[in-house]
Amino acid sequence: MDTIIILGSMVMVCVYMMTLYFYNKSKQIEKNRSDIMIKAVTAFHQHKLDRAYNYFQKAYKLSLKSSDLENTAESLYYMALILKSNGKPDSAMEFLNESLHYYEKIGNEEGIEKIYSHITEIKN
Repeated sequence: MDTIIILGSMVMVCVYMMTLYFYNKSKQIEKNRSDIMIKAVTAFHQHKLDRAYNYFQKAYKLSLKSSDLENTAESLYYMALILKSNGKPDSAMEFLNESLHYYEKIGNEEGIEKIYSHITEIKN
């Protein structure tokens, strides 16, 4: 009987430690994703577009991996703006359409409006 209690306690401790490990790991991933988005937006507003694009690519991949559709859409949106400003309207349009897909999926009306605004601007 004592052996069963000890074994059960060990299993519970092991499960607790694994839960704690994965919780901390998910928090770290979330923090990294937020840090990258902050760096990306900062670089964008400082007109360091190559650097911003690289950060947005990283943020996009992390956001997609973690099913963070808001940041996925936002990363695509900013990458489209950079492509548009670099004279690549066709590529920008692809990114805008993909971003639109995610904004529609989460029901972000403000995001949808800004995408349509840029699509209209590119088409004209």
